[in-house]
Amino acid sequence: MFQKSILSFFLVSSLVFGQGSGPYPNKEGGIGNTQGTTTSTPAKAGKDSNYSKSFPVNIAILEKEILIKLSDIERLQQQASEFNKDLQKEIFLISENSVSGLGQAATITAKYVEYIFEAGKTKEIKVVNRQKILKNDLHSITRTLSYTPGNSESIKITVDKFETKVKGISEVEAYKDLTKESKLQALKAIDSALYATIFRLDSFIQKNEISKLEKNRTLLEGL
Repeated sequence: MFQKSILSFFLVSSLVFGQGSGPYPNKEGGIGNTQGTTTSTPAKAGKDSNYSKSFPVNIAILEKEILIKLSDIERLQQQASEFNKDLQKEIFLISENSVSGLGQAATITAKYVEYIFEAGKTKEIKVVNRQKILKNDLHSITRTLSYTPGNSESIKITVDKFETKVKGISEVEAYKDLTKESKLQALKAIDSALYATIFRLDSFIQKNEISKLEKNRTLLEGL
């Protein structure tokens, strides 16, 4: 229960497990749906078996895709830092900062991804979701998915609630303790964040290159 509740906050709707026409069935057709039954058809048993066997393959594919995207991000980070030296060590990208609800129930949601770099390589990635009721900090909650590149086992999910954080207590779930479904969801959350970062960095670089070109053109005007 803990795993499902914290992971769902990191996924965009297009990547939610079991949605669309992707290779994974939804929960109704997934593992563990035979509880309480006494028989199982060969077709159903075969479907469950294939579903279970697909996890290692799809996890391996995602791990490879994440490393490819990280390589692109590190290349773009080097280019972007030519325009902004602050990007040499850290990149902080906000993906959402919104208010929902009205009155006493108004809730602020902030989602962002943070990258820490060292010697041109990504040292750590954090995908963060913060929520708090505008007029009541006692209901604030922060969910953080952290990842050390190249090591999926380093993935951990931390939940900080106001009432437990003041006591120095955090809920932490390690990658090795997640279910297969949750491991896949965690990797998808990272992959999604990387994809969005590549787009944002590329746009930043293009915008600054155009600005630099126009500035140079103005300087040389009339010469």
